[in-house]
Amino acid sequence: MLHQQIAKISLNFPAPLLEKVDEEATELKTTRSDVIRRALESYLKSVSEARLRKELKEGYVANAKLAKKVCEEWKFTDAENL
Repeated sequence: MLHQQIAKISLNFPAPLLEKVDEEATELKTTRSDVIRRALESYLKSVSEARLRKELKEGYVANAKLAKKVCEEWKFTDAENL
């Protein structure tokens, strides 16, 4: 099993937010660090997915004319097999 290197950091949170984190940790029977780690992993995943969706959209838009042209050129090929 591979062990990940763990680094300790110091963070400042508004008291109400930290209270919510602690409540969640208690509810999940885990540590404050685990709740924060999970939240950060989830956030980073969503940011990465949003970036990918944006890049895909930009690619589709950039290639829309070519895609339409290809579709027009090949639209009758299915009918040839009838």
